[in-house]
Amino acid sequence: MIGLIFPGINRLDYDYQANGGVFPVHIETITDPATATWLESVIHVLPVYPRPTGYNPLQIKNLRP
Repeated sequence: MIGLIFPGINRLDYDYQANGGVFPVHIETITDPATATWLESVIHVLPVYPRPTGYNPLQIKNLRP
């Protein structure tokens, strides 16, 4: 979620050895408008319906022999 707080397009690098991997050890930010326009043209967010009432993905598991 930290990537939502920083402006622009962010790459977050995590390392388990640093603070248990909870916080990024390095953040690279791009605020170039041309890059943002390109990214908007290649990433498509699709709306999805909410899960049905009572849905529990952990209730039934696919077990392979």
